[in-house]
Amino acid sequence: MYNYDAVKACLADLGFAQEQVDEMVFHLSDCATDLVTFKLWLDDPQAPHPLRPDTKLNPRSVLNAVLVHVPWHVKRAAQIYLDKSPQDLGLDEVILTKPGIDEDEVFRPCPEGGCPDAGCTCLNFKPIPEEQLTALEQVVYQQVFSGDAELERVQQTTLHFLAWRQELNDLVDLLYQPEQLTAGTDAVKPILDAFFRAAPGHLLALEHLNAERYCLMTDSQKCLNLHQ
Repeated sequence: MYNYDAVKACLADLGFAQEQVDEMVFHLSDCATDLVTFKLWLDDPQAPHPLRPDTKLNPRSVLNAVLVHVPWHVKRAAQIYLDKSPQDLGLDEVILTKPGIDEDEVFRPCPEGGCPDAGCTCLNFKPIPEEQLTALEQVVYQQVFSGDAELERVQQTTLHFLAWRQELNDLVDLLYQPEQLTAGTDAVKPILDAFFRAAPGHLLALEHLNAERYCLMTDSQKCLNLHQ
């Protein structure tokens, strides 16, 4: 389904050792389906799954894969490709500041029967009116945050999902539809350069935004979230 020949040839031409080529291709291949499904879903939310044509893409699964599975693979491949960590390149600067939260506004005891851990105190944000959200922000609000986040965090998260869309499109075309691209280092290198310089920082930001939400969950909520 995927073709890594052009990537391997380009990496070899750029002077990477075979071990480095193998590791970078491993990281790309391990998250390739996640990247492809994310690209297809952004293009058409009703698109079929690339491996299961009779199944439509599930937005929660698509977005969770980008939040949980993709970041480590892309950041590690970028670290080898660029010979620097994302932090060394300043890519972590794309993380936006944490929105100010007034605890009196958002913390309240769980309503009876409304939380997996009845009687605990968990994070409950005031609902965001639908008209304040774009269509994609509404999906992020419901599928990523389960309707429990403040507006600025939803907006930031959506921004970081979209900010590397062009680089994602080009990489997916390279891996998933290689016949559309002329093979050769001159054609492949700009795609790898752009993707590995743009994507890691935004994935790092998404991890940061999602990790704070995850840390605020109760143990039962974490288990529930992982199995959804």
